[in-house]
Amino acid sequence: MHPTRIALPLLALAAVACRAPETHVHLDRPAEAKPEHGQFAVTGTAEVKVRPDVVDLHLTIAAEAPKAKTAAAQLRAKQAELRGALVAAGIAAEDLSFSSLGIEPVYTYDEHAPPRLRGYRAAIDLTATSKQFETLPDVLEAAVTAGATNVTTERRVLDLPAHKREVRDLALAAAKAKAEQTASALGVKLGRITAISESSDDGSGWNGRWNRETVNVAQMAVAAPPSLGPMVGDAQTLTLTISISYEL
Repeated sequence: MHPTRIALPLLALAAVACRAPETHVHLDRPAEAKPEHGQFAVTGTAEVKVRPDVVDLHLTIAAEAPKAKTAAAQLRAKQAELRGALVAAGIAAEDLSFSSLGIEPVYTYDEHAPPRLRGYRAAIDLTATSKQFETLPDVLEAAVTAGATNVTTERRVLDLPAHKREVRDLALAAAKAKAEQTASALGVKLGRITAISESSDDGSGWNGRWNRETVNVAQMAVAAPPSLGPMVGDAQTLTLTISISYEL
C-alpha cells in the first residue's frame, strides 16, 4: 500500500484528537419574583353614652345601750321600722339588703382616767336599690326619718358588657364601611385582612359605677330633699377605635 494513503487518515485522526473540547455553560435564570401585595389600613371610631340604670342607697342604722343584748334588740326594732318606711316609699322588699349585725363596746375617755365602758353600740348597714330615680327624694327622706345615718347614693349600669359589645360593633362597622367606600371610589379590590387592633379612650377601665355621693342628713332634717339633677342626667362615654389592615 502506498505510504501516502495511510498517512492521510492518521493526520485526520490527529486533528480530531487535538481539537479543543467544547465547554457548555448553563446559566440558571432566576425565578420571576412575585410582586408584593399593597396594604390599605383604615380606622373606625365609635362612642356610646351610658346612663345609670339603677341607684343604690347605702346607709347605716345603729342603737346604743348599756347592755349588748339591749342594743341588739333596739337595733332590730329600728331595722323593722326602716324596712317598712322604705317599702312604703316605693322600694321593693327584694331590693333591700341588710348586712350582718355588728356590736362593739363604747368607751368614755377622760383626760386623767383610764377609759370607762359606757355601753354597747349595735349597727347594721343597708343597701336599697331602685330603678325609679324620681322616687329617690321620698326614699331618702323616709330613711333619714327612720334614723338612718352615713347615707350615700351610688348609680350604676346593670349590663356593662352589653354596652362594650355595642361600641365594638359600631367601631367595626365604621371601619368596614370606610374601607369599602374608599376601595369602591378608587376602583380597587380589598383582599384578606392582615391585621386588626383596637384602642379605647375614655371609660376603658370604668367598672360601670358612678362615684358615691354623700347625702347631708342634717340638711334634710330641716329642708326639702335634694334635687336629682345630675343623678339622672350624668352619662359615661365609652369610646373605642379599631384599626384594620387589608391586602390589595
